[in-house]
Amino acid sequence: MLPPPDDDELCSHCLYEDRLILVTSAGSRLAEHPPRRLSDLNSEGFIWFERSASPVYHDKLIHAFQRRGFTPHVVQEGTDNATMLCLVAAGMGCTILPEMTMAGAPDGVVSHRLTDLDLTLPLMLVWRRDASLPAVRRLIEIAESQALGPATR
Repeated sequence: MLPPPDDDELCSHCLYEDRLILVTSAGSRLAEHPPRRLSDLNSEGFIWFERSASPVYHDKLIHAFQRRGFTPHVVQEGTDNATMLCLVAAGMGCTILPEMTMAGAPDGVVSHRLTDLDLTLPLMLVWRRDASLPAVRRLIEIAESQALGPATR
């Protein structure tokens, strides 16, 4: 899962940290003249996700954007990354997504790195503290052997 809930019953281990990127339609003005900073996007239509889908992550991103002089002008909300990519491909606006989403991106979208978009998104393995099934314990061991960092218990 993406950043896990703050719950004493859960343990977690970071599997991967992904960087965030700007995604635009391949035929857009932004693709022809890529912006350099978040604040360059203030007048652009933005595809975003509903706050109810992940309130903590949503608020963290919005606050980070505002500290960098950017307030997204949301023209359409998407329910998931795949939907958001399709809306961008259709020319409805741009979005910011984890770089790994580009692996399954539809034709017609391109990604850009922005100099001040330095936020990372941790992909976490999360399990119940009292997990005792051998398969779960083995999965945790495998994840820890490929560690980006120590597990949080």
